[in-house]
Amino acid sequence: MFTVTEGRNRGVTFGLPSHALGAAEYGHGSTRVHAAVRGPEGNRGMGSYDGVTVQVHLTRARGVCAAGAAGRIATTSQRKDQKNRDVQAALIVQGVLENVILSEAYPRSVVTVSLHILRDDGSVLSALLNGAMAALIESGIMCTTTLVAATVSFSATGKECQMFPTADEESCAAAVGTYVHDSTGLGLLYSDFTVCNSNNISGKAIDSSLYAIGEGVCRERVAASISFLREELTIAVGQSATEMSF
Repeated sequence: MFTVTEGRNRGVTFGLPSHALGAAEYGHGSTRVHAAVRGPEGNRGMGSYDGVTVQVHLTRARGVCAAGAAGRIATTSQRKDQKNRDVQAALIVQGVLENVILSEAYPRSVVTVSLHILRDDGSVLSALLNGAMAALIESGIMCTTTLVAATVSFSATGKECQMFPTADEESCAAAVGTYVHDSTGLGLLYSDFTVCNSNNISGKAIDSSLYAIGEGVCRERVAASISFLREELTIAVGQSATEMSF
């Protein structure tokens, strides 16, 4: 029997005070990110001449966690590793958004997305992607679809799946996957699946099957995620968001 644990509560905040065209905060559990969208602006000779160029800037809050061993200030090596991971995350977000924004509507222009990680307690890539999408929705920039991102982790048995795992849950997982679907759930815009320790997975020859299970689990929750965004946006703007192109 396969068990799926839904994981942490999610939340999104629209209508934040900002000089940006659109801004939002998104999070699940303790993980929270702030996203702001500026543009479109003239590309001044950079990027695509015919379509839109997306620039993503990613930063994170500095500080320490709870007191004790987990609260140690990161070493130089740890900070360098984290910086490399953040650079890769920004490139992933950029690539996904370039396929989401209706490029031909903004020829020779640049859309800048600024992402700030307020707190990272796991599943941060999916939080960044969902936060960026929320900010795009508020900005009014035309998109081809609404992306829905989710992260899942698998236990050593391969029979337990955790939605939006915490950092601790990711660290002890046998495999972790992040999937990005379009608003129909039929299109897979991006996926990343990492077997953290194949020796911990019973049967071993199940990498591909776990990938497919993770994709299916996330796809089944796309409709609920779209409804969640509609409800939160309706609350923020004080009118129905049912007719919006989600």
